Amino acid sequence: MLECPLKLYKTQNDYLRQWVKHRNEYLEALLAMEAPPNLQKCSICDGDRIYRCLGCFSQPLFCMQCCRKQHYMLLFH
Repeated sequence: MLECPLKLYKTQNDYLRQWVKHRNEYLEALLAMEAPPNLQKCSICDGDRIYRCLGCFSQPLFCMQCCRKQHYMLLFH
C-alpha cells in the first residue's frame, strides 16, 4: 500500500495543535473585552459612568442620564 505524501484533510487534533500555539493571544483578547476601559468618564458628558450597554456597537459606558437619553427610543435595546 502506497502512502500519499500530501495530507488532504485535517483532523481535530491538527486544528487543536494549531490553536494551542495562539491560545494566550485569544485568552488575552477575550479578557480585554470583559474588562471596562481605563477611562472613568461617561462617553457623552464626562460624568461618572455606571452603565455599559452590551447591545450598542463598541459597548460604550454612560452615566444614568445619558444612558436614558441614548436609549429612550430604542424600546428593545
